[in-house]
Amino acid sequence: MYNYIKLGHISKNTMNNTEKKYDDILKMQLLAKIIKWYGFEKIKLRLGNNCFYTPDFSVVDNNNQLMIIEIKGGYIRDDSIVKFKTACEQYPFIKFKMVQYKNKEWKIIHEN
Repeated sequence: MYNYIKLGHISKNTMNNTEKKYDDILKMQLLAKIIKWYGFEKIKLRLGNNCFYTPDFSVVDNNNQLMIIEIKGGYIRDDSIVKFKTACEQYPFIKFKMVQYKNKEWKIIHEN
């Protein structure tokens, strides 16, 4: 009935405003045939016992390479960086990118 927000977070499978901005970029890349496919919170990676990482976007490029894109706003929590870097180490066959939207511009924070 109601979507309750816990600890300032939006419920799962719902994009926040920053993710919506990046979704617009991915839509344009899809239309321009720069990428083949993308999805929001479609993949869940196991990092350890009862520890999972659900990236914001999964993207398949024209070379069939899977890329994980994590979207961050002005503030980045330490635990999200730890999970991201752990996923990069445990899944070396996936390309990872963390981007931040701050001061009205996108910046790559981490990339493997």
